[in-house]
Formats: sequence, structure tokens, C-alpha cells
Amino acid sequence: MLQTAPQTPIAPLPMPELYRRVERHIPPFEWRILADDVAAILRLKHERNAVVLVQPDGRVFDVQKNDSKGPLEFPTAVVFVEATAYVSNFDTARRDNLAADGKTSIDGIGASIIKIEQ
Repeated sequence: MLQTAPQTPIAPLPMPELYRRVERHIPPFEWRILADDVAAILRLKHERNAVVLVQPDGRVFDVQKNDSKGPLEFPTAVVFVEATAYVSNFDTARRDNLAADGKTSIDGIGASIIKIEQ
């Protein structure tokens, strides 16, 4: 008689709300492998006041960074139209622009939209 091992419960997928947006492109088994890297990239994106380049080997480089008075304030969205970049931000108190009390923004420019032309 053939015996089978008890079934191992499958752990829930990490970051399920984000996975729902990419599930057509990434199967669940790959998401479990990629999720930690995706989370690390999102932390960098949200906390550095910078545009970063992530190499395939995992090395990260700042392409452009500013202090808490520049246009790359969290959360930031960059949209390119040909050679022109449009940057919008909301200037939320986080990491690089956090005051010593850990709760408020040091300074910053407030919510804004800027245009960068080449």
C-alpha cells in the first residue's frame, strides 16, 4: 500500500495587495522568491529622496539625490515625456527628511510638480 506524506500548508503570499497588480506576469512561486527584493526596492524608493539604479546583481547606486528641500520628496512620481521629466511629490515626513523628534518633517518644499528639461 502506498502511503502519502501529510500535505504541508502553503504560506500566504507576501505583499498580497501588490501581487494582485502583477499576478498576470509573475507566478506565485516566483513572487515568493522576488518579494524580499521588491520590498527592499520599494523601501529605497520611498525613503531616499533619490532616483536609484538597481543593477541585476543587487548593487544600488544613487543617480540623483537631494536633501529635504529638493524635488525628490516622498512620495515622488517621475514621468518622462520624450526628453522632459515631470516630478510630482507630496513631501511626507520620512527617513531623509525626518526631524529629530522622528515624527515631523525637517523642512521641505511641500507638495509640488516640477518640470526638468534636457
